[in-house]
Amino acid sequence: MFTYPLDKVTKDGKLFWSQPKRPPCEVQFDPANELHQKLVVSHACLLARVNQIPIPQEKKARAKEVQAEWAALTQQVKCKHFQPSQEKANEINEEVDAQPQQSQMDKQEDVH
Repeated sequence: MFTYPLDKVTKDGKLFWSQPKRPPCEVQFDPANELHQKLVVSHACLLARVNQIPIPQEKKARAKEVQAEWAALTQQVKCKHFQPSQEKANEINEEVDAQPQQSQMDKQEDVH
């Protein structure tokens, strides 16, 4: 959102965030939300498997009580607030500007 804010206009004069693109939105983590609990457990299990760390009582890791407990533990983690880099944003803009613009008709032909 830093590099492409909601009111960003392309070279064509159209809004950058127009169909089919949708802007991302910030979601506040809620340890009581079941979907957020599943995200924490799934991410933890994925990282454990990738790093070949045994998952204790793996079948129980999917239990709702365990999910709630693990999600509650996330409240103890303090993360630094994301600070966007103007330098990185400029790099992204330069890359996008350097790419040739492809018309909507060309894009549709590529799909077929």
